Amino acid sequence: MAAAESRLETQTAIDTHVERLRRHLRRRLASEEDASDLAQEACLKLLQAQQPESIDNPRAYLFRIAQHLIYRHYRYHARRLIDNDIVLDELESGDAGPEAATIDALRRQQVNRAVRELPPKCQKVLRLRWCEGLKVLEIAERMGLSQAMVKKYLAKGLAHCRKRLQRYALADKMVRR
Repeated sequence: MAAAESRLETQTAIDTHVERLRRHLRRRLASEEDASDLAQEACLKLLQAQQPESIDNPRAYLFRIAQHLIYRHYRYHARRLIDNDIVLDELESGDAGPEAATIDALRRQQVNRAVRELPPKCQKVLRLRWCEGLKVLEIAERMGLSQAMVKKYLAKGLAHCRKRLQRYALADKMVRR
């Protein structure tokens, strides 16, 4: 009976907070489509929780899941967008048409420009994390930094790139009008 009650409580939390979650995600992501996708994924993960009765605050848990998904989203896109100058060789071309290839190249340039604006140590931390997939402890050991400093560089770099990409997206919208 307790499991059924907790599932009902979880579903009620989702119904109550899903719009707030979507707004939260829209403010942090460049695409409304991405925000909706991540909101849906967060709700699904909450519903699939192994022990829903152990979740004291379903709303907080839902938003925590969303924060993890945002981080994963940016990390995935950063790996795809940064070219050889900083991290990767090139984007996978796939079967995308010339328009998609042009958009990808533009985004890659924008990310590179944003990363180049960062201090050298911050750039190196991002490269080690994104390209080589090193953990915070490994980066700290390799660069002779504390783990706290590595985390600060990562946060600073991600925030800077996000801010720049949002500015570029806003500028694109203004040009298209």
